[in-house]
Amino acid sequence: MNFDRGTKITRGLVDTLTNAKINRGIVVATSTAVKSMMLSYVELHAQLREAESKQVQGETQRSAMTTTKELKQELRLTKQVLRLFRDGVMLLDEVDLLLHPLKSELNFPTGAKFDLDGSEGGERWTLPMHLLDALFYTQTQVCTSLESTKESKQVLSSIKQVITQGYVKCTCWLYSLCRFQIPIILRTDRLGSRC
Repeated sequence: MNFDRGTKITRGLVDTLTNAKINRGIVVATSTAVKSMMLSYVELHAQLREAESKQVQGETQRSAMTTTKELKQELRLTKQVLRLFRDGVMLLDEVDLLLHPLKSELNFPTGAKFDLDGSEGGERWTLPMHLLDALFYTQTQVCTSLESTKESKQVLSSIKQVITQGYVKCTCWLYSLCRFQIPIILRTDRLGSRC
């Protein structure tokens, strides 16, 4: 059984699980699916409360009334599925990981789905790549995300100069920069000085 935040519970799912119970069938589900089912029940309660409060405030539009009916129906179906889980027998593999509060994690945001800030034009993902590209320029002399203008080349060469000085000049027993795949700042007290 697969279930996540976007899955809607249907009468067919309830009938399938009821049939498995009657015929002593086996339902295989991940711990994430079971947790998502339980969290979906909580989220449906919150959505129903919000829809009913809108009706009380005077927003008695037909869409709000049908939404309330749909939510109540889905809540009833979810309750039936959870009752089937409670009445059945569960075999849990690696129960120590499943029940450990720090190792058993499920990302289940509630509320309406919406895009993250900066994701419309892709800025959210291009900005970090743009910044890393400037650091990689010091090693490869190739810049893929910056426009090749006089000003951008000056900025890149000044970044390269500072990073090179961090490698060469600061030769005390605790280096200011450590050279791995990318530069790592080891001493933050040296950031303001030029060695």
